[in-house]
Amino acid sequence: MSQTKDIRDAVERELSYDPLVDDSDISVKNINGDVALNGTVPSDPDVQDALDRYALILDDSDVAVDASGNTVTLTGHVRTWAEHDAVIDAAWMATGVYDVRDDLYITG
Repeated sequence: MSQTKDIRDAVERELSYDPLVDDSDISVKNINGDVALNGTVPSDPDVQDALDRYALILDDSDVAVDASGNTVTLTGHVRTWAEHDAVIDAAWMATGVYDVRDDLYITG
């Protein structure tokens, strides 16, 4: 097996091991020992994971996450300002988020 293929395979393995990275749209190329990654990684799963881990909202909440580039838009309803703040804070904790748009409604 060539060294080029070994390096490419190692990078692909590492990407597949990281549960926070959806590598389905990433291609790995090795050009004379330099590795290039091309493709996109959606932010939605990272933000949803952060909401699940850190936000204090019910599982049946209708809070939805939409990501475009490094901007996340949050929509839906929360019961209290505390839930609102927890959702916003959780979105900011997600990897790669540079802006959070707050379109949440407080119902309580």
